Amino acid sequence: MKQFLNVRPACQLFAIISMCWLTTTWAEESETEDLKMAEQLDEVVDQVEEIIVTATKRAVNIQNIPQSVFSLSGSTLEAIGAESFEDFAHQIAGLNVSSPGQVGHKSVNIRGISPLGNGDSDFATVGFYIDETPISDASSLADFALFDVDRVEVLRGPQGTLFGEGSLGGTVRILSNRPNSETFGSKAEVTFSSIDKGGEAYRFMGMLNLPLVENKVAARIVAGYIDNGGFVDNIRTGSEDIDATKNSYFRGALGFEANENLSILASVTIQNIEGQGAAFDEVDTPDLTQVRAIDGEYDDDNLLASLIIDYNFGWAKLTSATSYYDRDTSRQLDLPPTTFAIAAIFGIPDFLVPDLLPSGTIEVDDLSTQTFTQEIRLVSSNDGPFEWLIGGFFRDRDNFVSALVDQNELPGLTGGFLTSDIFDIVHNSTFEHIALFGEATYDISSRAHLTGGFRVFRETITSVATLEIPILGTGVIPSMTRDREEDVQIKAAFSYDVTDEAMVYVNFSEGFRPGGFNFRLLVPTIPRTFASDTAKNYEIGAKTSWGEPGRHVTANVAFYRIDWTDAQLADFTLGGANFTFNAGKVRIDGAELEVSARPVDGLDLGFNLSYNDSKLKQDIFSQVSDQQLASRGETLPFAPEVTYNVYAAYEFPFTSQLNGFGRVDFSYVDEFNSDFGLAGTATTLPSYEILNLRAGVKGKHWSVTAFVDNVSDERASLNVVDPEFVGLLRNRPRSFGVTLRTEY
Repeated sequence: MKQFLNVRPACQLFAIISMCWLTTTWAEESETEDLKMAEQLDEVVDQVEEIIVTATKRAVNIQNIPQSVFSLSGSTLEAIGAESFEDFAHQIAGLNVSSPGQVGHKSVNIRGISPLGNGDSDFATVGFYIDETPISDASSLADFALFDVDRVEVLRGPQGTLFGEGSLGGTVRILSNRPNSETFGSKAEVTFSSIDKGGEAYRFMGMLNLPLVENKVAARIVAGYIDNGGFVDNIRTGSEDIDATKNSYFRGALGFEANENLSILASVTIQNIEGQGAAFDEVDTPDLTQVRAIDGEYDDDNLLASLIIDYNFGWAKLTSATSYYDRDTSRQLDLPPTTFAIAAIFGIPDFLVPDLLPSGTIEVDDLSTQTFTQEIRLVSSNDGPFEWLIGGFFRDRDNFVSALVDQNELPGLTGGFLTSDIFDIVHNSTFEHIALFGEATYDISSRAHLTGGFRVFRETITSVATLEIPILGTGVIPSMTRDREEDVQIKAAFSYDVTDEAMVYVNFSEGFRPGGFNFRLLVPTIPRTFASDTAKNYEIGAKTSWGEPGRHVTANVAFYRIDWTDAQLADFTLGGANFTFNAGKVRIDGAELEVSARPVDGLDLGFNLSYNDSKLKQDIFSQVSDQQLASRGETLPFAPEVTYNVYAAYEFPFTSQLNGFGRVDFSYVDEFNSDFGLAGTATTLPSYEILNLRAGVKGKHWSVTAFVDNVSDERASLNVVDPEFVGLLRNRPRSFGVTLRTEY
């Protein structure tokens, strides 16, 4: 697979050729078209779009959905310069990204619901979709490149009925542009930037839309290469910018409109990300530096293939979504705490560790996931008074994990050194999920609407694992586990249209995360299995909009309470293997506010606010040692109480043929905890603020944008890495850059 994924040279060539071709095409356009430019640009500025989303698996105005939903259009993603998930996360109230500080290990949380503990979970707490395919992974989200995206949809609160497992806190959907068989289209983008105290970053991306048979068949090809630079140096090895990553991306889609009722879309996405270390620095070293025996190594290969078939019966639309997702990751990282612990066992003083154990303790992980999913759903086509959908879902997921912790320079009993592995874990697991789901809305009157939904599911998990601990003279110890769970999730909502522009609603929804088994080798006292955890969401809100084309205001507000029951907490067993147990109850109270306005032509203003109060409802004790890990009333980790984003974007006629534009984005994240207070690794990380500025000019088919990200060079602390050494995961320092974009 890695040979197949070596697409970097082709991606770079494709993007560069696309840019050159598009520039030439623009230069050859007629003068008549240029004279029409200003008028057409003014029309775009004054246009008020109705935001249509498919968050309920049918196309509907976002203002008519009785739950908290947020959408970012593809044009907005371009306007803020979003290249990856983290670049747009700050735009969405209540959504946060956390990482344990290891390259490629990121998780998403919404409304404060995130994986708890310092181990790895099998399932995420937020559902993450690329088009129709769920790609969620608990602690290692595949961050696909953002280019040629139609929109991003974020559904806040549990979404168990329509989106199934892992949607405890909500669901994120990234929806790509589809091939267009009516007209040729192309787009290219080049970005160069320089990072303060770091390296240079650049990005080449290109898209071609090719009608192959008019109004019947079209292909859409997207490819590119991203080098995001780096800004952290390793003093011990002398390497600079070790947190830099390189991303090669390709997406090909073929659309077939057989007739007015039948459409078929086949697509394949290939992405490879390579990197070394994580972006953390140690507080006892100079700014943005670390001391590690090795820089690290990270490789992430992704292959996503999907086939979507739609057939319109007239009275209902049938959709079949089939996908196969293959992800292979490998990494090597230094483990200083383990190195010093081993040194203590052999009586080596701390100050002699760098000299006597110069290679450190190295963890080598290989992770592989193959997932097949199939969803079939039938959605009614009528507008009322009774709308419904019903569907079935099947997923088969195979996981392979190999974790080797190695110390090559342990003192021998007779002097000298010997080579030894500390432990080696090989873990194969299979997750088979089958579900039936449905949702219906009944119009009680022209203004009152009642919605109900359900999901019935069965999850079967099989695990085969082996553990070897050569340092203790322990041979291979096998373990096999099988578990099955069944449950029902429900949803209910009532909405009332106070006016044609204002709606109030109440909503109850549930979400779940499957239970599973534990790696019990050497520690038979831990539970053999752990149960699923569930979240029940009670929400009341209002959605309002008023104004006219060119002048409008939209204001949405939601208040919620979430009861999270049997919350899963991942921890470590003797020897470093993970185990999970059900820690207990959590209550989350919060509110969200979104306001957007266009007070004058070309000026867009927005404000997004989230307030979140998440508390444990009981003490938590370890299932192995009975040690208390957390106290009743503690705030959840990675759950800031207040986050908000403010933006202003202005577009105006610059000349008869050019428009000028500018944008300001300001984000605030309140202080938050990195762990529970009694876990021994907790740190309260301070609040931080990020200011981004962008400005430029645009013509009919091109634009030039200059930008400064993180204007104040804020040094945010995103997580604690290796608490014994107080390493802090950092955000990107101030960056200056320019983006050239052309589209035809």
